[in-house]
Amino acid sequence: KQSITLDLKDPADLEVAYELIERADIFLENWKPGGLKKFGLDSESVAARWPELIHASITGFGSAGGASMPGYDLLAQALSGFMEVTGSPDGPPQRAGVAIFDVVTGMHVTIGVLAALQERQRSGRGQHIEVDLLSSALSSLVNQTSGFVAIGNVPVRQGNEHPSLFPYGPFMAQDRELVICCGNDSQFGRLMTQL
Repeated sequence: KQSITLDLKDPADLEVAYELIERADIFLENWKPGGLKKFGLDSESVAARWPELIHASITGFGSAGGASMPGYDLLAQALSGFMEVTGSPDGPPQRAGVAIFDVVTGMHVTIGVLAALQERQRSGRGQHIEVDLLSSALSSLVNQTSGFVAIGNVPVRQGNEHPSLFPYGPFMAQDRELVICCGNDSQFGRLMTQL
């Protein structure tokens, strides 16, 4: 692995960037939409100059309505509703302890690149893949978003409680908390025989 710093406003450095891309299989960038156009590195220019290249763009909020917003994980946590379902029921919205949607978005772009590599083997052509923090956040809210879409159920903070499973969370034992997870009646039955 090697690192290099280039000032794309410098014509010589921009030429170095072009030379690196010429040898690459994948061009991954996380500029705001439209930010690379002045360097000839927007999706249309890249596709025309390097038709076999896989070009992956990561943005905060896509290339339409939220294109001008900076891509911060905390903003994606707030706008997606994640913070509204995280924390104690009587407490304020809570962010995750890590930049979770930065990580999830990275996994999404990896999946997209792997699929594009396979398609390129078949067709010989590259693709432009767009992934954004907000879409990754919304897809990660799984049962919360599907419950809202299916029946209009507005998710709320439940702390460590689960909306449909019990026992499912931390319980105080004599010396510390113990996590118990029963996902079905059979597991619950086995738990009851062990107590």
